[in-house]
Amino acid sequence: MIFGEFPLHDAEGVLLAHSLRLPERTLRKGRRLGAPEIEALRAANRESVYGCRLDVEDVDENQAAAQVAAVLQGDGTHAARPGAGHCNLVADVAGLVRLDPHRIEALNLLDEDLLVATAAPWQRVAPGDLVTRVKIASFAIPGQRLEHCLDAIDASATRIAVAPFRQLRVALILTRLGAGDEKRTSELRDGMQRRLVQLGNGIDLEITCGHQPQAVAAAIARARGAGCELIIIGAASATVDRADMIPAGIRLSGGRIERFGFPLEPGSMLVLARQDDTPILVLPGCARSPKPNGLDGLLARIVAGHPPSDTEMARWGCGGLLPGQRAKPEGDAKSNERAKSEQPRIAAIVLAAGRSQRMGDDNKLLRPVAGTPMVRHAVNAALGVPLAGVVVVTGHQHEQIAATLSAHDITLAHNPDYASGLSSSLRAGLAALPAGIDGVVVLLGDMPLVTAAHLARILDAFAPDAGRSIIVPTFEGTRGNPVLWSRRFFPEMMALEGDVGARRLMRQYPDLVFDLAMDDAAVLTDIDTPGTLADLK
Repeated sequence: MIFGEFPLHDAEGVLLAHSLRLPERTLRKGRRLGAPEIEALRAANRESVYGCRLDVEDVDENQAAAQVAAVLQGDGTHAARPGAGHCNLVADVAGLVRLDPHRIEALNLLDEDLLVATAAPWQRVAPGDLVTRVKIASFAIPGQRLEHCLDAIDASATRIAVAPFRQLRVALILTRLGAGDEKRTSELRDGMQRRLVQLGNGIDLEITCGHQPQAVAAAIARARGAGCELIIIGAASATVDRADMIPAGIRLSGGRIERFGFPLEPGSMLVLARQDDTPILVLPGCARSPKPNGLDGLLARIVAGHPPSDTEMARWGCGGLLPGQRAKPEGDAKSNERAKSEQPRIAAIVLAAGRSQRMGDDNKLLRPVAGTPMVRHAVNAALGVPLAGVVVVTGHQHEQIAATLSAHDITLAHNPDYASGLSSSLRAGLAALPAGIDGVVVLLGDMPLVTAAHLARILDAFAPDAGRSIIVPTFEGTRGNPVLWSRRFFPEMMALEGDVGARRLMRQYPDLVFDLAMDDAAVLTDIDTPGTLADLK
């Protein structure tokens, strides 16, 4: 490959090194110059160009990137069409990225023109997510050098794959000490259901038992007898020693404790046990919180069929302080109450004020979808996750909407100015929120396919301390709804005017936006016309 400045009379076949803006057109970087391009350059009074001419043995950057991606491609991925010198490996399934970081490091030392960037080992991905990008730095790479790289990759058996989440039969065992445990057990149940749904699973069997070794052992035997492949135990009291009640019950059932405690915060008091091939997890107290903690990584590894080794678990200590941790005393009632108060309080606004003009005379929000009025689907989704309040903004046919939702635990906020546009309904909803809210998720009343499972994922992703202040669900790269907003944006949202939402704030604060890939198109599906409603049915 020859790189340099070429006079126009010798520039045919040259690949442009830089984009050139001409009076009538723009020639993009990497374009191969032919007679029409050279004539356009002469007409623009250009005498030469910078670029490169490939030798016979050179392999074009796109072809080279595609060949490397094809060798690296493992199960659960596919190679996208190459372009601009790179080729992507994309996830086909929901699961965890499998790769050997030492082999990726060695690969990036093979040749300076070969660059391979990957997702982190064991990173959670959804179908369509980017797993790996292979980039050829120059416009081409000599064929002999490319063959050397391909042979080295093949010899090392370096593959990048996605381990899919398996469908498991899951048992949740909740121990009780007596009356008053209902709130704790409900939070544990809800927290585990949210986490399992994100991994394509759910709670198949729930067992309540006493907080004694014999009762725990009997519950484990019952779960195994029911064919459960994963057993999760939520204890009435924290497990503080290998000889404590829950570990004693596991041993009494014939199981063994594989790891007591993990170098992760929050989540350090997680216990991993096993009976034959059945993993048993004893939950830490933070399992009740929707915020990410040490449980999430371990649970995902188990569901994907690749539980971590002792060495891997020990390595988790580097970076084991998860985002949002603060240096504060722990262990006394006052600090525990303070920690509880630091959990983000999120509320929901359901926008249900519009006139549904494209639906004809009917109010689409009152039309049945799967036998339930459309607006109820959005409200039921909001009530299906732990929120600090649900505000429904009404306008057109306020009385009918209110009557339809009369049995729901919500706050109604009527917007008499609804005809002026979406922003007035958003302001009405914000004004009706409870005090002390840390964020709000805004749902549209005409999106009946959005469920509590979608909202649970959005809530779990919210982490302003880590730069995730606006959570936007996406499907196949397209942004949808509902969107979760940090309270820092409330003043600007209250200042919006006309028939616009808060989307412009995403363009204004791109570094604070987190695009959350979803597994289905529910977050893009709104019902605007009789035709779209008929298609849904």
